[in-house]
Amino acid sequence: MTESIAKKRGRPLLIGVRVPETLQGCHFDGLDIELWIKDNLVDILALGIRNFDVDLAAFRRLTEQTHVKIYPSIDDHHASDGYATPPIEIYRGVATNWLRTGADGIQTFNFNHAPDFPFKDVWETHLQAYREIGRLETMKHKDKDFVIQRRGGGHGPTVVPNPEDWHTPRWMYFNTNMLAPLPVTLNNNSKIDTFLHLSIEEDLLLDKSHLKSLSLKILLSDNSAKKSSMDQRLNKVKIATIGHANGGLFNIPPYKKIKDLIQVRLNNLHLGRPIVQKGWLLFSQVSPEFFAVGKNLIGISLAGSSPEQKDQIIIEKLEVHVRYKTY
Repeated sequence: MTESIAKKRGRPLLIGVRVPETLQGCHFDGLDIELWIKDNLVDILALGIRNFDVDLAAFRRLTEQTHVKIYPSIDDHHASDGYATPPIEIYRGVATNWLRTGADGIQTFNFNHAPDFPFKDVWETHLQAYREIGRLETMKHKDKDFVIQRRGGGHGPTVVPNPEDWHTPRWMYFNTNMLAPLPVTLNNNSKIDTFLHLSIEEDLLLDKSHLKSLSLKILLSDNSAKKSSMDQRLNKVKIATIGHANGGLFNIPPYKKIKDLIQVRLNNLHLGRPIVQKGWLLFSQVSPEFFAVGKNLIGISLAGSSPEQKDQIIIEKLEVHVRYKTY
């Protein structure tokens, strides 16, 4: 819509646009979103497309005292790397974060709501998501997963670089998850933490009496262990599917002794020693008092290294699982 048409009408007739999940992303792609809002050219901004981390606060500042609505978006086919067609707990975690930080609603893309749609194996989860993720009340005291995202993925390297072979996609920020922090390496110096942020807008302390369990889990890769026998290593885990060749991307399982070396601090509170669960390191029964509402700072380090540790260990995934009691 041109500026002259917009002025003639007074305002657009329900004009919606898709934009990156951050203002920096809009600027990277040459989108003057500030001018669009100032000149009354849009009604709805659909943010992020497939990125779980949407800078709602920044867009809210731009749209304050305007009619413009903000709808962060989930694309469940060209999805966040490693989270294509995820379980309902992922949707609840993402939607909770968005709705509690000011989203007017949620846009879905590549969702299915009937058995005769494509991707038939996921339509029931999508239908359940439609019934729940629109309001906080319909997700209250239901199990949720909160995750840290991976760069790239979702399309394949001809469109967006994959995280295991990452390079900066100069042709667009849009749809690349370019600023996502994972994968990231651990420093071999035991005195240096690798820091990550995880947003959890659920008030876990307030819900303490309703919680069944609260855990943090980490998936690692270690190229130093690649040629060692599997009886010395953790189980292999599939990281991601869509966009990766040969049936998907798998981690390089680290040595089993990693569970004695890894140190994780949540808001600088040490989580103790993990257990191994299906190739993941699991910190079970984390106290809700450890969590803040909003951004949580997670520091990860090694207590020491062994002679065979020639390469840096890679953090592939990090998740917090919230499980509620059933009555």
